[in-house]
Amino acid sequence: MVTIIDPHIKRDSGYHVHRDAEAQKLYVRDASGNKPYEGWCWPGSVSYLDFFNPDTLEYWADKFSFDQYKVYDSKLFFGLGGLGNVFFEEGLCSMYI
Repeated sequence: MVTIIDPHIKRDSGYHVHRDAEAQKLYVRDASGNKPYEGWCWPGSVSYLDFFNPDTLEYWADKFSFDQYKVYDSKLFFGLGGLGNVFFEEGLCSMYI
């Protein structure tokens, strides 16, 4: 499994990370300081998490715990040293230990 970490968050009310960041004020603010800075990247309108904010660091770190992955399998293996074999089939990645 490869987790892709982009520095931007898509501004979409249907995206739970965006909703959380808005509600908890975790985004970098614009020059006025009144609203999140809005930029543009491949998903469209985006904002950026403020990693100088300790609350943002805690929130973002929690996003990488096992229970945050919607498709969790007991055979999923995270670690260094390679205790398992990775098989790629039909564009899916599974880890067998």
